[in-house]
Amino acid sequence: MRKTGGKGLEVTTTTGTAAKFEVTDPTSTSTTLVVDNTGKGMAGKFSVSNPNSTSTVLQAVDLGKGNGFSASSKLGSAAILRVTDPTATSTSLTVFNDGTGLGIYSSTLKGSAAKLQVLDTSTPASALIVNNKGKGKGIEIINANTGSANAALSVNNTGMGRGIEI
Repeated sequence: MRKTGGKGLEVTTTTGTAAKFEVTDPTSTSTTLVVDNTGKGMAGKFSVSNPNSTSTVLQAVDLGKGNGFSASSKLGSAAILRVTDPTATSTSLTVFNDGTGLGIYSSTLKGSAAKLQVLDTSTPASALIVNNKGKGKGIEIINANTGSANAALSVNNTGMGRGIEI
């Protein structure tokens, strides 16, 4: 199907699933849906426009051994997650791991692996809360570069309170 303007395909329904794409051969390595945009717009947009809906906008489920979700970007951020209502109390990112692996793993070749900051100077919120209900350490710092002369923990407190409180 080729169209030079407007929508190439539109599927609408008042009830039920509007479209379903399925590869039924269990030995197939084909991708079920490929979207490619050579223009300047987005490749895809998913919206739940009902303000009373509690449904998830996009769900990814992998019942095999692959990743549930993968995103990459050449120059921009690979993912941005934001709750836009300033009165919202919901969490921007929730991670659960029912196995023994890490809940979150971050690595980088040259930059810092993580940065957590609270931008509102009037909030009493902590930038990081660690709550360990297991038998392991609350925080473990491993400085594995034997050639580094830097401290494993550096505290720079420009506020009025103590740098470390035990």
